[in-house]
Amino acid sequence: MKQRTSQCITIPVLLMTWIVISTSAKAEEHLSRGKRWVRSHPFTLMALSNNEKLLDPSEYRGTGVNTFLVWRFEPELFEAAFEVDRPLGLPWHFHVEEYSLTEHVKARVKNLNVSYPGSTGWLVKDEPQRLAMPGLAEIMEWLRNSYPDNLVYSNAFPAGGVSSKYYGAEPDAPYSYEQYLEDFVNILKPDVLMFDIYPFRGGGVSAAYFKNLENVRSQALKSGIPYWSFVQSWQGGKTSLPSESELRMQIFSSLAYGYTGFAYFTYSPPDVGHRALLDEDGRPNCLYYDAVRVNKEVMNLGQALRFLEGEGGPGYVPYIPGRHLENDQVVNNKFPPGTDPLTDEIGREWDIEDVSVDEGVGLRRDALVGLFKDEKGSRYFMLVNTWCDTGVSARNRQASFTVTFSPDVKMIGRLSRETGSAEQLEVANNTIKITLPGGTGDLFKIGDSDFPGLESRR
Repeated sequence: MKQRTSQCITIPVLLMTWIVISTSAKAEEHLSRGKRWVRSHPFTLMALSNNEKLLDPSEYRGTGVNTFLVWRFEPELFEAAFEVDRPLGLPWHFHVEEYSLTEHVKARVKNLNVSYPGSTGWLVKDEPQRLAMPGLAEIMEWLRNSYPDNLVYSNAFPAGGVSSKYYGAEPDAPYSYEQYLEDFVNILKPDVLMFDIYPFRGGGVSAAYFKNLENVRSQALKSGIPYWSFVQSWQGGKTSLPSESELRMQIFSSLAYGYTGFAYFTYSPPDVGHRALLDEDGRPNCLYYDAVRVNKEVMNLGQALRFLEGEGGPGYVPYIPGRHLENDQVVNNKFPPGTDPLTDEIGREWDIEDVSVDEGVGLRRDALVGLFKDEKGSRYFMLVNTWCDTGVSARNRQASFTVTFSPDVKMIGRLSRETGSAEQLEVANNTIKITLPGGTGDLFKIGDSDFPGLESRR
């Protein structure tokens, strides 16, 4: 292990640039603590790291993430990140694993914060059960008071378990996932509602995926807090390493649901025989380079998405099924559980009369539409091509879609995911055609191209 010197506790200029983003604090006093944090920081992209032997600072930065997620209290992990010769140079979040607030917990947090400048968040306990929440709430309250500029949050279970899994013992009455999320928010009071779901097991997308995205979205909107998720980037047991089209589908569909932060699970393999963004020998694999490309696009769109909000209630993330071949017949694709069609009422609210999947067939060759507004009431939509498959690139799942607007819409704006700049598109004959790679989405604004959050680029 290299001996650290005073050089490595100087916060890099790049870190300061990311942390300090001008916002009007007075104008955002009505927002929750978490929303203020999200709006005053770049869109958060992290990758969970728990293996110091496989942590190369330049390779970690090379993924395009902007935050270091430290999962275990291992001095060697911090030492690897804060090497004098190759410092990581990123803000970091730390996973606090303890169940109750003790002097030991306080001392560890304080020592980390002093020894390694750049902390911007604390993730308290992964997948906590209901019985553990009161003790964790004390830790989180102390962290909020002690570090008022840092984000304080936890990570919830995904849907699909039995009552005892969420509760921590067999409850006296049925204990639903929805009740678990409500208790999670009301007891822990997290700044953001985060959860994990890993939908790829080598045979399509989990049937619970879209419904779970909506479960978390609904609770977060009801509570007035942002919401984040873990992204599957590992293979082990029944879980498969996502293809490029699958990785993009998980990320862009989450963006359409309004998620404003992601953490890859994981950066390095979590166990023997597993793969992640790195293989077991520490070498970046194909998924690493897929993540590099998509992370740049997410950061570009995230400039504006941090300032947008979806409407509560069903139907505001409509799903548009395409068609597939079945017994030599062309049949309609089905709505995944938890999804809804585009209704006339919601369509009128956004001046969108129809969204259709253009000619072509394939399972999941569908569209997902995220509908948003900003604080001025301006309307935005994100169109996602959900077509993805195991082992298939985004290019090989490209599809086209047609959006039909009301006659009043003459122009829409597009925030380029490639450049991060806004552009204007004329609407001819009330329609536009949009072609997207597999799993990928584009963000549009109805009426003009004045997207929030781009001021710093001008």
